[in-house]
Amino acid sequence: GAGGAPLLHGAAATFECFNRSRYEEGDHVIFVGEVERCTRREGASPLLFHGGRYYTEHPL
Repeated sequence: GAGGAPLLHGAAATFECFNRSRYEEGDHVIFVGEVERCTRREGASPLLFHGGRYYTEHPL
Protein backbone atom coordinates (compact mmCIF):
# COMPACT_ATOMS: atom_id res chain seq x y z
CA GLY A 1 0.00 0.00 0.00
CA ALA A 2 0.86 3.66 0.13
CA GLY A 3 4.03 4.37 2.06
CA GLY A 4 4.83 0.64 2.27
CA ALA A 5 1.88 -0.25 4.52
CA PRO A 6 0.99 -3.97 4.36
CA LEU A 7 -2.29 -4.96 2.68
CA LEU A 8 -4.15 -8.26 3.11
CA HIS A 9 -3.99 -10.23 -0.15
CA GLY A 10 -7.41 -11.52 -1.21
CA ALA A 11 -9.40 -9.21 1.10
CA ALA A 12 -12.89 -8.19 -0.08
CA ALA A 13 -11.87 -4.53 0.35
CA THR A 14 -8.92 -2.53 1.62
CA PHE A 15 -8.86 0.95 3.12
CA GLU A 16 -5.64 2.91 3.39
CA CYS A 17 -6.00 5.60 6.05
CA PHE A 18 -4.12 8.51 7.51
CA ASN A 19 -4.18 8.42 11.33
CA ARG A 20 -6.24 11.55 12.07
CA SER A 21 -6.48 11.12 15.86
CA ARG A 22 -5.96 8.69 18.75
CA TYR A 23 -7.96 8.43 21.97
CA GLU A 24 -7.21 6.36 25.06
CA GLU A 25 -10.33 5.07 26.82
CA GLY A 26 -9.66 2.74 29.77
CA ASP A 27 -7.72 -0.26 28.46
CA HIS A 28 -8.63 0.55 24.82
CA VAL A 29 -7.06 2.83 22.23
CA ILE A 30 -9.39 4.23 19.55
CA PHE A 31 -7.90 5.39 16.25
CA VAL A 32 -9.80 7.64 13.84
CA GLY A 33 -8.53 7.38 10.29
CA GLU A 34 -9.09 9.49 7.19
CA VAL A 35 -9.45 7.23 4.15
CA GLU A 36 -6.94 8.15 1.45
CA ARG A 37 -7.49 5.20 -0.87
CA CYS A 38 -9.83 2.23 -1.03
CA THR A 39 -10.13 -0.76 -3.34
CA ARG A 40 -12.54 -3.66 -3.68
CA ARG A 41 -12.23 -7.14 -5.10
CA GLU A 42 -14.76 -7.66 -7.89
CA GLY A 43 -17.41 -10.24 -6.95
CA ALA A 44 -16.22 -10.63 -3.35
CA SER A 45 -18.83 -11.48 -0.69
CA PRO A 46 -17.94 -9.57 2.47
CA LEU A 47 -18.57 -10.86 5.98
CA LEU A 48 -20.56 -8.31 7.99
CA PHE A 49 -21.02 -8.09 11.77
CA HIS A 50 -24.11 -6.28 13.05
CA GLY A 51 -26.27 -6.64 16.13
CA GLY A 52 -24.10 -9.41 17.55
CA ARG A 53 -24.41 -11.61 14.43
CA TYR A 54 -22.40 -12.30 11.28
CA TYR A 55 -23.99 -11.95 7.83
CA THR A 56 -22.93 -12.52 4.25
CA GLU A 57 -24.52 -10.16 1.79
CA HIS A 58 -24.58 -9.57 -1.92
CA PRO A 59 -21.23 -9.31 -3.72
CA LEU A 60 -19.47 -5.95 -3.65
